[in-house]
Amino acid sequence: MFPSIPLVARSPSKDAVHNGYYISENTIVVLNLWAMLHDETVWSDSEEFKPDRWLAADAADKPDPLEIAFGFNRLASTFDISPERGSDEDSIIPSGEYADGGITYPPPFTCEINPRSQHAYDLIITAMAEL
Repeated sequence: MFPSIPLVARSPSKDAVHNGYYISENTIVVLNLWAMLHDETVWSDSEEFKPDRWLAADAADKPDPLEIAFGFNRLASTFDISPERGSDEDSIIPSGEYADGGITYPPPFTCEINPRSQHAYDLIITAMAEL
């Protein structure tokens, strides 16, 4: 069993520049959710339980911590992520292999991503319009 950690790994499929940083293809980029939610430049006294911080005049200028913590899960709640189907319509199941090292992750595989329902589709379209 692997313990959960507040890290999410991503890897660009081609060379990219993000906020002035060059990231080469297939570089593993690790998003540290704990650090995002405890950034002292954004959240003063981030280690302290202070619910009244959300009542302050500048609260609306802060990132929504729910977006940071649960944004990844919104994808899972509105989309069906399924194995790719072959030409014979049988599912192509990933091998179950994984890369071992500092972070355990599966090798790249293809999948199908579709809205779960008309309601989910409407939520997705509404959220995209608000970006």
